[in-house]
Amino acid sequence: MACVTKLRILIVDDHALVREGLKRLIHEQPDMLVVGEAGDGHEALRVAEECLPDVALVDIWMPGMDGARITQMITDACPQVKVIALTRHDDAGFVRQLLEAGAMGYVLKQSALSELTRAVRAVAAGQQFVDASIRGTVPPSPDPAPGEPSAAPVVSLSSQEQTVLRLVAAAYSYQEIAASLSIDMAEVLATRSVAMAKAGLATRTDVVHYAQARGWL
Repeated sequence: MACVTKLRILIVDDHALVREGLKRLIHEQPDMLVVGEAGDGHEALRVAEECLPDVALVDIWMPGMDGARITQMITDACPQVKVIALTRHDDAGFVRQLLEAGAMGYVLKQSALSELTRAVRAVAAGQQFVDASIRGTVPPSPDPAPGEPSAAPVVSLSSQEQTVLRLVAAAYSYQEIAASLSIDMAEVLATRSVAMAKAGLATRTDVVHYAQARGWL
């Protein structure tokens, strides 16, 4: 039999049971092998640098550091590693944010295994992949309209600041934002205030316009 070169996979998720389930499913594929696991962003970076996988599957919601920041860290330190964001969130704003952070793929956890394996093979080959169930909902990044508050440079915002503004614009309550990001209310409010100040936004309406112009809504 011909020797099969296996794609090397890193799994990043804070739930051990999820990692174990993904590992078993991936090992059923004749051309894939899990070479590392991590339960948080800092561990993910360390394992990525040690193992140099072909593809990293990254959960976008983890305590202490979100998926966009983890994606940026891995792709900056290990440009050869292709990142696939793996999540239950089908929000186009999350897709846009993760792709802008450097992810090559975005797959929903509730999709069939075949969708994940297609994504792994596609991004390993250098192709961008978005889950079939949301592919048509992700528009290209729009240009900010003249005079919109969105003209402020988004690059000045951290990934958490972008996420908080996007959720505020989408009418999430501060309690819901805190629960989603695994942080307390005080940090949500502080992050919102800093982000609004950086972007030159004064009201919630300004935040909505900013988010719309960036394609987050």
